[in-house]
Amino acid sequence: MKEIIYPPGCKDIQVELANDELIRRLKKIQQSYQNLDAKATEKYNALSIYLGCDLFLQHEHEDVQLLVACCLADTFRIHHPEAPFHDANNLKNIFIFLANQLRGLKDNSNPSFSRYFYLLENLENTKTFPLCIELDEAQDIIAAVFENVFKIVNEKTTPKVKSLLFELLHPLLNESDQVSARVLDILFTRIIEPQKSNNKEANSLAIMLLKKGNEHFEFLVQNHLNNISLTTRSTMGQNLTLTSGYNPNTRYVFRNLLF
Repeated sequence: MKEIIYPPGCKDIQVELANDELIRRLKKIQQSYQNLDAKATEKYNALSIYLGCDLFLQHEHEDVQLLVACCLADTFRIHHPEAPFHDANNLKNIFIFLANQLRGLKDNSNPSFSRYFYLLENLENTKTFPLCIELDEAQDIIAAVFENVFKIVNEKTTPKVKSLLFELLHPLLNESDQVSARVLDILFTRIIEPQKSNNKEANSLAIMLLKKGNEHFEFLVQNHLNNISLTTRSTMGQNLTLTSGYNPNTRYVFRNLLF
């Protein structure tokens, strides 16, 4: 690994540091990253790669994870549309890690909520997640983003957060060559009972995403529904569940929603 250069006033970091000290140092680094621009694309590459290694991605402390996530999001912002992470498996782990951090938006009374909001705003503004579409395991990443978003949306979700979440998810539907059954299940389960009534905010978000899909997305959904129809016939009348990816009710719900 190349020599790690730290921003002025920042101390070196190691996972062996006590959590309080590691958090203090990461806060300084995150503040510096927040103010970096494209001119700094090369200077701190080694530090960004270090922050994106499993030692930090798998750290047990939530504050450490959040600060690392903010630094990584700023790295994508600074380098957009490229990034200094070239190992495909590592890049997948980083995207999954960032998706998991969205869980912190569930409770807006969380003392760290403003930093989670900064993370969301950064990821949405720079369209970070669509960068994963070219990866072989893109559908796993996209599904992780959708799963985390729909776990956090609730009656306490502010209109601003909901709007940003919509803008975060929308390109993943419209720009991807395919949409997995896993992602479509996440959407469809929110527009039928019991979840339709149990979480009206999630229901509203799912409907917005389905209605705003472009022609290519509609084609992918129709293809999925056709597969449902074929599978339904081949099961010789066996009961199917939506969580398995095959529910004959899905076709009826979707057609009545959009057409």
